[in-house]
Amino acid sequence: MTSTRVGFFGLVAALLLAQAPVATKGKMTVAGKTAELSHAYAFTQKAYGREEIVLVLSDIEIPADARRDLKAMDELAKAGKIHFVRLMWTGGQTDVFEYKLGHNAAKDMPNSTTNMHSFEGKLGPDVVAGKASSDGPQESMAGVKYEYSCQFSTKLLH
Repeated sequence: MTSTRVGFFGLVAALLLAQAPVATKGKMTVAGKTAELSHAYAFTQKAYGREEIVLVLSDIEIPADARRDLKAMDELAKAGKIHFVRLMWTGGQTDVFEYKLGHNAAKDMPNSTTNMHSFEGKLGPDVVAGKASSDGPQESMAGVKYEYSCQFSTKLLH
């Protein structure tokens, strides 16, 4: 009986480990200052009659009440408490149509619609996984140089 119980728990542990998400790993550099990206969050929101997917990559765990609140995240970034990349695209597609970078290395951080950012990977009903990146080094209209690239896997919250 004991060996059966140990075998069963070993099987459960193996299944859980096999389903563990890929670690979030990447970096963003803004105005010459680099932050390691180690957390990913994805959620849907309704806007203009369509479903949008929002992906947030950050260097620290974002408090649950701030993950969907861009103003709160901006305040944390201005205070140097967080560095983040926020990307948006329409559900069912992978073309990024809006982005926002949060970093205290520069006053005027990019926030724009653009096609200079990419998402490559899996977009499922409950998961977003893959690689998000700027298309090489970029420069904002205010002259802020930035670049980011990050591998991630996270649940898609609705």
